[in-house]
Amino acid sequence: MAENKKKYLTIQEVAQQLGVHETTIYRLANHGKLPAFKIGSQWRFDSGLLDNWVKEQAGETLANSNEEGKGSRGRSQSKPGPGPKSTKSTGV
Repeated sequence: MAENKKKYLTIQEVAQQLGVHETTIYRLANHGKLPAFKIGSQWRFDSGLLDNWVKEQAGETLANSNEEGKGSRGRSQSKPGPGPKSTKSTGV
């Protein structure tokens, strides 16, 4: 049986679906970080675009964690720092 999914979602529905506060959704939409559009003063979210956005975010998170993991392979965990400061006077 086909899933009966709404095409356009409200702020409240998106917040519930993503498990975050409504204010977070407003902030992301206002900054253009979440695919959304306004009808009058109300935000709407295309469910298909939102699903794609979530997948992209998950992919970026995975890619970033993989890059961090690659950087530490074969290297010591501690980075060499500056040597000890000399306590000798310069003789000036």
